[in-house]
Amino acid sequence: MSTDLKRTREPIFNLPPVVFVSVLVMVAIHVARMLLTEDQDDLLIGYLAFAPERYFENAGEDAVWPGGLLSELVSPFTYALLHNDYLHLISNCTVFAAIGNHLARRMTAVQFLLFCLLMAPVSAVGQLLIAGYQSAPVVGVSGVICAMLGAMARLIPERKLLDWYDRDESVSNSDSPVLDTVGELRPVAHRLSGEGGRRTRVPVGIALRDPRVIRFILGFGVLNVLLVFSAPILISGGASVAWMVHIAGFIGGFFLFPYFDGGQR
Repeated sequence: MSTDLKRTREPIFNLPPVVFVSVLVMVAIHVARMLLTEDQDDLLIGYLAFAPERYFENAGEDAVWPGGLLSELVSPFTYALLHNDYLHLISNCTVFAAIGNHLARRMTAVQFLLFCLLMAPVSAVGQLLIAGYQSAPVVGVSGVICAMLGAMARLIPERKLLDWYDRDESVSNSDSPVLDTVGELRPVAHRLSGEGGRRTRVPVGIALRDPRVIRFILGFGVLNVLLVFSAPILISGGASVAWMVHIAGFIGGFFLFPYFDGGQR
């Protein structure tokens, strides 16, 4: 008896289409900017970058940015599509693809895009509130990336969640409606004990009691501190790391993720 063996090929980019297209859009925009003159590119940045000075009347005469009301409305979204240079673009797109790969598999394409769309202005608000009008204009998708990290902090592997539930007697004996979420996961975690890769979104109160989540949040803070001090070496042109955008993005993703989470698909 003879059988036909079909060769299977792995895709070059094993990414959800919405993530792949998002990366292509950011790359295409940067390539298109390379075709502009320096003055044209500066004008484009003036219209589309997020500049806190736009929103303060006392910013001074030197703080005039083009675009008027239209740019005030759209720049909190469009700044995430712009990048300083190729290094900034490549690093951001690589991390965006790596983390977005996990989140996009839990969401529909529309949910993923809406999450990214909302997290861009949420991240920008951190720059506006903390730094005020004296801060430099911001570009880059890193705020959205940090929002994705905040969302990932709400996801705990079901096997780990079951182990934590069994060890914590105060949780096991509680009748709290919030903690009932964990109780409902018991049979699911038992059934999937052999898989280990599935993650469950947990309430804020439970996430903040998990040591892994606390270490994750602390590690995120340490990474931001390191980026701030290493920025003069890593970033050309005198640019700096917008750590306020990162913090606001992480907090926004951590708390708002449930409104976009489609669950494990």
